[in-house]
Amino acid sequence: MASEFFTILTAAGKAKIASALAEQKQIRLQTMVVGDGNGKYIEPTESQTKVVHEVWRGQLNTLKIAPDNPAWVIAEAIIPEQVGGWYVREVGLLDTDGTLVAIGKFPETYKPRLPAGASKQIVIRAVMEVTNADAVTLLIDPSVVVATREYVDDALKTHQQSRNHPDATLTQKGFTQLSNATNSDDETKAATPKAVKTAYDLANSKAATSHNHAWNQITGIPDGTLTQKGVVKLNNTTNSTSTTEAATPSAVKAAMDKAIAAAPSSHTHAWGQITGIPDGTLTQKGVVKLNNATNSTSTTEAATPNAVKAAMDKAIAAESCPVGMPIPWPSDSIPSGYALMTGQTFNKASYPKLAIAYPSGVIPDMRGWIIKGKPSSGELYYLLNWMELNHITIRAVFRVLI
Repeated sequence: MASEFFTILTAAGKAKIASALAEQKQIRLQTMVVGDGNGKYIEPTESQTKVVHEVWRGQLNTLKIAPDNPAWVIAEAIIPEQVGGWYVREVGLLDTDGTLVAIGKFPETYKPRLPAGASKQIVIRAVMEVTNADAVTLLIDPSVVVATREYVDDALKTHQQSRNHPDATLTQKGFTQLSNATNSDDETKAATPKAVKTAYDLANSKAATSHNHAWNQITGIPDGTLTQKGVVKLNNTTNSTSTTEAATPSAVKAAMDKAIAAAPSSHTHAWGQITGIPDGTLTQKGVVKLNNATNSTSTTEAATPNAVKAAMDKAIAAESCPVGMPIPWPSDSIPSGYALMTGQTFNKASYPKLAIAYPSGVIPDMRGWIIKGKPSSGELYYLLNWMELNHITIRAVFRVLI
């Protein structure tokens, strides 16, 4: 009948609650949907999975157990004033999975909206009966929750009837007793403005803005030390070792004058007066002895420019003839660093530069031959014949430096 309004659990809702009780878990209701029934009342059925014609949905505001029946769960949602223009005839409750847990028939209520010239917030309340209310809980977003007048009144009434009225302390808020005392050390009471004024007036009368004190009235002045500020006695001597007195400017000047007189800004010393001069080594600076030799292995002496020049000249002379270059030599006395070209082999690893000239590791046998290049004119031919006619003996030598 159109005059009977109620809320029932859907088949899906019953199954979820039964499963939650069996597994000692909870289902979380989160959303309320309202519909207009397509212009007429609807009779809720357990098989429904949605309202007939949804016109609005929003987050639940509260979910509580009825005080006079622990099996009744009351869900509330507030339809804001900016939406409307339709009637409310059906109400549904959804869990966090979007499952329709309960469906209800609601008294026909018109919800106006602001553009129509009137507005109001409507609190929609749905009551459903469950076997165990502990199986149902509410999941809400605190940023959109609105406290209804009834909720505030109930909360205030509950608070007034309870004994949860904590006293204020230094670490928490609470109730406290006022006190006019100005000499109390109680930390559980609050001073009144009168007590504060009394203390202020007393302090103001005790110490004028500008006043003086005799030195002997000042107590507890610390002595100055190396670790703290304080008062110190002056000392005019220049040979004191005190660490608790302060030197006078006169003492400082006397010490400064003596220091200036002791060491002129420009002075000399004989070499014999200089002590502790270190020797120069590979790891430190110091004095060293010069060495003119070019074959020394010393690491504690310094080479002279003459020794450096001699070594440089020898190196330049050595590099003037590349390693392996054949050279005509008219004497049986072979110069140092050279050898006759007699077809001998050599170790390429021991003579890498020579191996560049002769990659085969074999020196050509030039005995009975003279050095000649690839002919480009008849001039070389006449030279060779002239050397043969005049019986000039030429030996081929090569440089063998490593």
